[in-house]
Amino acid sequence: MTIQETIHKMLCNHGIWDNEAAAIIEQAKADKTLEAMQNRWNDDAKGYPKSVLVITWIAVKRIAVEWLQEHKPKHFALFMLQDETV
Repeated sequence: MTIQETIHKMLCNHGIWDNEAAAIIEQAKADKTLEAMQNRWNDDAKGYPKSVLVITWIAVKRIAVEWLQEHKPKHFALFMLQDETV
C-alpha cells in the first residue's frame, strides 16, 4: 500500500468519504508543510519508518480539519479529527 493509499484509508477511518479524502490529499500535496513528501506519495509505505506516516498524518489531519471547516463546517467527522484540549 502506498503512502497516499494509507493516508486515504486513515481519513476514511475517521469518517471522511472517499471523494472528500481525495480532495484533502490533493490539498495536502500542495501544502508547504508536506513539501518533503512531494515525490513520495506513491512510494510503498512499508519502505518508511512509522514515524514518517505519523508526521504525515498529523499534517494531513490539520489540513482535513481546515478543508472541512471551509467546505463542510457541519461534517460529523470534524470532532474525530480535532484535538481535544483540556
